[in-house]
Formats: sequence, structure tokens, C-alpha cells
Amino acid sequence: MIALRPPKPPSLRSCPITDRGIFLRASCVGCQGAPSSGQRHLERGEVLFLQGGPADRMYAVVTGWLREYAVDADGAVGGARIVRAGQVIGLEALGARQDATYGVTVEALRPASVCVLGAASVGSWLRGRPDDALALAIAAADDIASIRRQMISNASMSAEDRVLALIEDLGGASPRGAWFRLPVTREQLGDVLGLTVETVSRMMQRLARAGRIEVTGARVRFR
Repeated sequence: MIALRPPKPPSLRSCPITDRGIFLRASCVGCQGAPSSGQRHLERGEVLFLQGGPADRMYAVVTGWLREYAVDADGAVGGARIVRAGQVIGLEALGARQDATYGVTVEALRPASVCVLGAASVGSWLRGRPDDALALAIAAADDIASIRRQMISNASMSAEDRVLALIEDLGGASPRGAWFRLPVTREQLGDVLGLTVETVSRMMQRLARAGRIEVTGARVRFR
């Protein structure tokens, strides 16, 4: 009888979170892609957490695309951004305060998976690993700075250029001239940019007529 060897755990390099210099493996019990605290899988439109809900967990995005947005007192979306693999969200939980609440709602734009990081375990781990704590703080500061830059750019750019910049960002590393599928609808693009879906569609048509992009349904490529 041949004894079967247990599967070799994936390399630490397989975790997208480490690309940002954040090594939270101990909070996941040395998970290397399979944290004991669990990995949650989300279907399109499924909510990960709600604005105002108790902040008791952080989440590391492994795959997929999510939308993070805040709602004002009148129920209008006051700000939104797209979250991708490699980002850590729900940082409100980091202080492990009993009264901490999430400041935004996060939902999946497409099927996604996230590692669940209990606030208490992350806090105890980071207290013993100042280098990781600093890396997490730098990553959070980078996210805040990115949001501010986007706000400043949106205030000075035309609607057409704002749509183009976001499409380029969503295209990521796609080579010039190659088709890629937008992970969001035009309505969701509008939510992120503060534009109506009609304006987004009109700007995309204008960009296509100018020869800057080519669009077929949800597929886009740069000319």
C-alpha cells in the first residue's frame, strides 16, 4: 500500500497580502493561504460588512473585486472606491474596541474571497512584531493618501478623463491593445466617480470615437 503524502502547503509568495510587506501569518496561524480563522467566499452583490456594524474583524482580499462605500444621513452614497486583491480592509477593528464600528459598507462586485482576521489575534500578533505593525500602518497611510489623490484629481479633471483614468486603473497590467473585462458595471463606475450612469456611457462613447479606447459590451482595450 502506497502512503499518500499530504499536499505541500503553497509558498508564502502565493499570499497577495505579502506583496505589500504585511506578514499577518500568525494571526491566521501560519496559514499560507488557508487561515484557521477562515476564508470567506462572496458571490457578486454579497455584502461583507455594513456601515455602522460592529467592527470585530479585518479582512485581507485574496481574489476578486469589491466596492467600499459610505452612505450619508439622507441615504445617498457619499463616496466609493474599488478594492482589489492585496488590500486589507476593515481597519476599524484593529483597536479591538468593543464600541468600534465600520465606517463603510463593503460588497462584492464580482465573486471574491477574503481571509478573515480576528481583531484580537491581529492586535496581539502586531504587538510582538513592530515591523509588521509599521508595515500595516504604512499600507493604511498609502490607502488614505490614494483616496485623497483621487479626490483631488476628480476635482480638477474632466468627466471624460476621470472615466479613462479609472478604466486604466481597472485594466491593471493588461498590455496595450489587449482586451480585458471590466469588473464593474457602468453604474458602479459612476458610483465611484460621482457621475450618473448616463454620463459614464456618454464619456465612454466619446473616448471610443476619439480612438482612445475600443468597447464591446463589458470588454475594453486601449488603442
